[in-house]
Amino acid sequence: MKAALENGTDPEKKSIDLVIKLSLIALLVAWCIMIILPFAMPVLWGVILAITLYPLYTRLLKLLKGKKGLSSTIITLILLALIIVPSVFLISSIVENGKELVSSFRAQTLTIPPPDPKVADWPLIGKPINSAWLALSANLEGALQTYREQILKIGDKFLDMIKSVGSGLLMFILSVIILGFLIVTAEKSKKSAVRFFTRIGGSKGVELVSMIILTIRNVAKGILGVALIQFVLIGGTLMLAKVPFAGLWALAVLMFAIVQIPVGILAIPIII
Repeated sequence: MKAALENGTDPEKKSIDLVIKLSLIALLVAWCIMIILPFAMPVLWGVILAITLYPLYTRLLKLLKGKKGLSSTIITLILLALIIVPSVFLISSIVENGKELVSSFRAQTLTIPPPDPKVADWPLIGKPINSAWLALSANLEGALQTYREQILKIGDKFLDMIKSVGSGLLMFILSVIILGFLIVTAEKSKKSAVRFFTRIGGSKGVELVSMIILTIRNVAKGILGVALIQFVLIGGTLMLAKVPFAGLWALAVLMFAIVQIPVGILAIPIII
């Protein structure tokens, strides 16, 4: 101990210095994780999309004679158009309908037809819905004052749903942009993944990577299949009911189903 002190290497001081250094490193790592964490889901979706659309990318690559940048740009732009264009039309139609509703309410020209007598026979919810509907059709302003708290709660929930839908769409748009960068380096990424899993699983590394890719593609196909079924059923129902902008609503339902946002957010209010 005396020799260590004479040489200027106090063990206690070295231990304190080591703890301070480790604490600073842990703080830096935690800070980096906090910065990266909001981008974790878009990057993960970008990887899933890149794996799913890689066969399409390779076909397009052959048609364009090996131009990787152009192929990834075309796929990215097509996906962005499929997301953004219906969303713009959908939002504009919602805004226009909202303006018409507010203007007709202010002009006192808004009328609600009385309910069908069969509504009261609905189990559990029939009578309260029928009474509220009758009140709205008889005296709209008075009924709005009576059910003010319930309407505000429903409005808050609706706004929360719109916020979640908006954040989901923004996340998916960011994922598509990330896809454009990832799909160009897909071959190098696959080789890196094979090396990583070979170190973990030995000779079964290649098999593990192939299994992961196959699983992701099969799950994605399942999601797309269910989305197409919802698109056909809901779109056909809206067209038969002669709902305005039925095609755009159906396309929005398709995008919601692909992004895994509940399509009831769109379908249920339209059907009602």
